Amino acid sequence: MIHTNRREIAADDFFTGMFSTALDSQEIQTAITFPLPEAAGYFKLPHPASGYVLCGAFVARGPEGVRVAVNGAGPCVFRDASAEAALADRFYPETAKALAFDAEDFTEDLHADKHYRAQVLPAVIRQATERALAKGDQFTDAFLALNPRAVVPVLVHDGRIITESTIINEYIAEAFDGPSLMPADPWWRARKRYWSMLLDTGLHSPHTTVLSFVIALRFAFLKFLDTPQKIEAHLKSVRDPASRERQREAFELGYEAQSFRTAVFAFDALLEEMEDALAKSPWLAGDALSLADLDMAPYVHRLDTLGLSNLYAERPHVAEWYNRLQARPSWKTAITDAHDANWLELMAVKGRDAWPEVSALLKA
Repeated sequence: MIHTNRREIAADDFFTGMFSTALDSQEIQTAITFPLPEAAGYFKLPHPASGYVLCGAFVARGPEGVRVAVNGAGPCVFRDASAEAALADRFYPETAKALAFDAEDFTEDLHADKHYRAQVLPAVIRQATERALAKGDQFTDAFLALNPRAVVPVLVHDGRIITESTIINEYIAEAFDGPSLMPADPWWRARKRYWSMLLDTGLHSPHTTVLSFVIALRFAFLKFLDTPQKIEAHLKSVRDPASRERQREAFELGYEAQSFRTAVFAFDALLEEMEDALAKSPWLAGDALSLADLDMAPYVHRLDTLGLSNLYAERPHVAEWYNRLQARPSWKTAITDAHDANWLELMAVKGRDAWPEVSALLKA
């Protein structure tokens, strides 16, 4: 809502043209009020020479639903109902890929023609949505009511809440029909729980988060945290003190961070242990695929996406196990289709830069 010295104007009615608003002569804007969104992000595509905004989008999700505002593409800022409806159904960056816009409604000027603006707007909305999700939906009151630790994922089934990935996987295997994913033999069940324990007691956090952050994700953060003051403000927003200091160390030291070195050695030791186990049985917990393999697969896959496949390539049993998992039809649904292409590209590019550092560390 726009507040003036005379009245209140709905935000949708405020802009009336490229250089005009609903304000009357002698009317002064005094305040702006709006509901606090649960998640919000803005992205603009500037002209490479002038910096003029060719197309920008602000995406927000809050108590009144999803809002998508577009600037630079039309004669004035406008909301797009089709984008709002799509994102209300699935608030995820990839949703924007299916959006299409009629170029006839768009501005054409010396900076860009209307067809170009219509073509790039879905990508701009996608980036804005990605930024909205990067701001921490897990810290909203709604999510904290489900998991006060502010950790994803969370499963709600029949009104009951289940947290932690490995526990959720075991719950799904037991609560729903399907092939058994827990070994029948008590010793192999113990082995399954051993591999899950490794994930829950260090491999996931801090080791996987540190490896991913140092190699790739810190560069995504640094696009926006481009001053020491912004970095410090971001670090203050990190709730967990240990995570905050690991991020600080990553920003300051990069590959020289002790937590990074520890993570590399932890993964190397894990892969060696997996190689030994898979030399004795085709799967981590016996002769049949089990939750041990499904729990571990995303972590070996993360090495793959980070360009660190050499860590397991020379371990033939691990490599063959990973190839068998990738060949399963469910891999495409659970892993490949869920990927974000931009994140994959970032991890691949930065992983190529990181591999010499990782290799030298292991040889030292």
